[in-house]
Amino acid sequence: CNAELKPLIQQLRKMNVVIISNKALRKLDFLKYDKFIEIGYPNCYLDGTLDNAYIEAMKYNKPGVYILACGIPAILLAQKLHGKIKDSWFIDTGSIWDTFVGIGAQRPTRRYLYSHPKEYQEWLDKNLKNL
Repeated sequence: CNAELKPLIQQLRKMNVVIISNKALRKLDFLKYDKFIEIGYPNCYLDGTLDNAYIEAMKYNKPGVYILACGIPAILLAQKLHGKIKDSWFIDTGSIWDTFVGIGAQRPTRRYLYSHPKEYQEWLDKNLKNL
């Protein structure tokens, strides 16, 4: 499994980062995020936390990179936030962070890594070592 997220991680660590996701991604300490806005799981649209995430992001209102990792509703949130917070990006990163926190084993690549601890640790090291 390739590990090519290190350059992205290095850049994000230099920026104001807001993560909008479910509680599992709070463990992404290596990103040195400035704010975490928690949404519900499995359906942030129906439980109202997607609307709350919009309100919280608007209250925060600081320029930066807003990482949206909340499933299909992420694009709706990105569209709603676009152009509302000056000098900001709203990026739907999908599930790329799941492997860092040990979730999402329904995907074959992650399932493989989780079942091969040595290779999983090597993957983590390639992405996170010497940041």
